[in-house]
This record gives sequence, C-alpha cells and structure tokens, in this order.
Amino acid sequence: MLLQNTWSLSVVSFSQAFSSSSFSEMSLVPIPVFLDHDGGHDDLVALALLLGNADKVKVVGCTVTDADCFKEHAFNVTGKLMTLMHMEEGVELFPIGVTSFSGVNPFPSEWRWSAKNMEDLPCVNIPKHDAMWSTLKEQYRNCVGEELLANTVMQSEKKVTICVTGPLSSVAWCIDKYGEQFTNNVEACVIMGGAVDVKGNVFEEGRDGSAEWNIYWDPPAAETVFSCPSLKKVVFSLDSTNSVPVISSVVRRFGAQNDYLLSQFVGSAWASCTHYEVMRPDDCYYAWDVLTAAYVVDPQLAVLDPVDLRVVVTKSAQEGRSQRIDGHGNNLLLVRSIDRDGFYELVYASMKKALCSECSI
Repeated sequence: MLLQNTWSLSVVSFSQAFSSSSFSEMSLVPIPVFLDHDGGHDDLVALALLLGNADKVKVVGCTVTDADCFKEHAFNVTGKLMTLMHMEEGVELFPIGVTSFSGVNPFPSEWRWSAKNMEDLPCVNIPKHDAMWSTLKEQYRNCVGEELLANTVMQSEKKVTICVTGPLSSVAWCIDKYGEQFTNNVEACVIMGGAVDVKGNVFEEGRDGSAEWNIYWDPPAAETVFSCPSLKKVVFSLDSTNSVPVISSVVRRFGAQNDYLLSQFVGSAWASCTHYEVMRPDDCYYAWDVLTAAYVVDPQLAVLDPVDLRVVVTKSAQEGRSQRIDGHGNNLLLVRSIDRDGFYELVYASMKKALCSECSI
C-alpha cells in the first residue's frame, strides 16, 4: 500500500489532471471514456477492464490502429467483447472505428498476431454474442477511427477522457485539424507511452534502445500531443508500467474466478504472455495498457509529477525517445509511482463479470 504522504500527493496530482467539478461528479455517474488502442494483448485486456467497470466509466467510442495488430482481428475482438458485455451485463453499445494511419516505424509483423489468437477464444465466440456482432460489423466498418474520435469528443455534452494505449496518431490528427475546438472538450488524455528515466524497448538496427514502441511508431504525432498546452495529459511511461509484470503467479489467480467469461478472456490472453518471464527474466511482458486504463477507473492508483517532455523526431539512434525539457509548460503529468497491489486487485475484481451459469448459448 502507498504511504500516507504518497496518498496526499496522489490527490493533489489528481486534481491537476481532472477539474474539481468532474471529480465530484465521478463518484456519482460514470465518466465518458474513449479508448484509442492498437489491438495487442494488453490493449484488449484494457478494454475488458473498462467494460467491467460500467458503474465508473462509460465507453463512448473506440478506435483500432493497425500498429501492434492486424486491424481486422483487433476490430473483431473489440466488437465481440462489446456485444458480450452488452448482452450479459447491459453495457451500452458504442461505435468502433479503424484509423487510416500507417506507422512511421511499423511493428515487426511477427508481433502483430495476438489479436487473431484472441479472436478465436471460445469465451468471445458464444453464438448469440457472435451473431449480434455480425449484425453490427458492417455498419461499424464504415467508421474512420480518427474522425470518430474527433466527432465523439466535440459533440459530447460532457468532457471526454481519452485513454490511448497505442500510438498517438489519432489524437495528433484531431489537434492538427480542430485545435482547441477538440482539446477544450477533453477532460484528460491518459497515455501509455515513452521511457523517460529508464531504458526503452525499441532495439531495432540503428537505434540505441532509448525509445518505447508506442511513441516510436509515430514520433511526430507523439511530439504534437506532448507539446500541446491546451490538452491535459497523464503519461504512463515504462518508468511506471515496469512495476506491473504479467507473470504466472498473477495469471493463475484467474482460475478461482473461471466461472466468469470476462475472467476467462483475460486469463487466457495473459496466459499466452507468461513465457516471456522465462525467455527474458529481466524484461518480461507487462500490463502496460491495463495499468493506464486502471487509472481512468481509479485515479488514486497513481502518484503524478508535472513534467515537460519532448520527443526526438529525427532519423537518428534516439528516434522516438521521450526526453525531459524545462520551462515549456506543456500541461503534462508523468506517473511517478503506482499502488501495485491495488492495481492487481482492481483487475481481478473487474473481471468478475458475465457469469457463465447465467449465460445461455
């Protein structure tokens, strides 16, 4: 658990990230959240976590970027999770779009297949859920992701929290096209990306390992977002996400709640990642995006510091690196520490949804 002085800092930082009026409302009604993801294991588990907390957050839209996935498979898993939770838990349907972007530095193809595996999991292929998604899919396919994000935010009666667990291309596009018309209706943009005071995870030829992949995929977009003073940002870099590994001892606990479809989904998805703790003990798989989404559900999980960051956009060994700068006032809060135990407990509790015994085929 966090110490008392850490708790106080968390409350102060939270008030900087969200307005006081929204703070009081959040305990009463679900806050509108738009998820902008790129289809990896952790992105789709992040979606499951948001959908499992419908009393706190309302997913009002979702985009898929063709980055750490092949977009068709990630699009389908997103829709299947939505219809599962709609039919079993009454979660409202929401629009899903696919963005038009291609990466400046694409992910390796062999990394991008996880959504295909998740698309085939039995727990998201119950016939009645699948049939509902099949009726919605062609209609949703017409949504251009970045346009969906812009329109959802600007037309919302309440400020929208954007949770970005993939590259920042869509948010940057909205900033470039609409400026403050867009940013003024964003409560906060909660971002998974970057490596500030720790090593990165990009080890491509000619790169020095200082960058993180979500930022490296489209460095100019990340720089646009980080440097935008009218957009409130909360950044979960590798500095904080390295605290939440996805390891066997974490995943096996889902066996105690396997009666729930959402637990089956997350347990199965994460189980396919635990081999990394054997292959590379010092750099295993982490709950990067799930921690980011968990903060949207419960901001008191994190302690934040105001930090100005820039992104290296030049073609160099440090391309995509997130660097500290002074005096720019770019309205950014960097997560300094997190309540690790509280995070894991939130994940387990969130996945006790869609009880199998109450789910007819």
